[in-house]
Amino acid sequence: MRGGSGNDSIDGGDANDAVFGNSGDDVLMGSGGDDLIRAGGGDDGISGGDGDDLLIAQAGDDVVFGGLGQDRIFGQGGNDILSGQDGNDVLVGGNGNDTIGGGTGNDNLLGQGDDDLVLGEEGDDSLDAATGSDVLNGGEGADTIVDDLTEVDNTANFDFNAMLPLGFDPAI
Repeated sequence: MRGGSGNDSIDGGDANDAVFGNSGDDVLMGSGGDDLIRAGGGDDGISGGDGDDLLIAQAGDDVVFGGLGQDRIFGQGGNDILSGQDGNDVLVGGNGNDTIGGGTGNDNLLGQGDDDLVLGEEGDDSLDAATGSDVLNGGEGADTIVDDLTEVDNTANFDFNAMLPLGFDPAI
């Protein structure tokens, strides 16, 4: 299913669907099934629903919700809001100042370009800042933070509000 140049609303239903937006501000929904949804150039809203979905935002400031299943969500351009919700998801911000939330499950979250807010939320997540001045919060679970220190000054500031207890043997 493909949207036109206006502001479209498309619901793929319960089957495995391919839904494509266009230049308007579209609302694109997969509902059930394993869907491919790709937004167009406007400020779009995408909801994958149930199933293992591939959700791709394009230019514009998009809002994307994965839903149930093992979703792959890509922000591309614009200042996007990406939420994996339930399942073990992969979320990649792309260019723009993105807000990326994993939801429940063991998620892989990548900020990429610009200044992003990356939230692991529940589960054992992997958070990668990439480039920009990013804020990462793992949330609940045993999370992994990846930072390659490729910025010009090669510095990173970490603030851990909960850490595992360290053992100490006073006999040594």
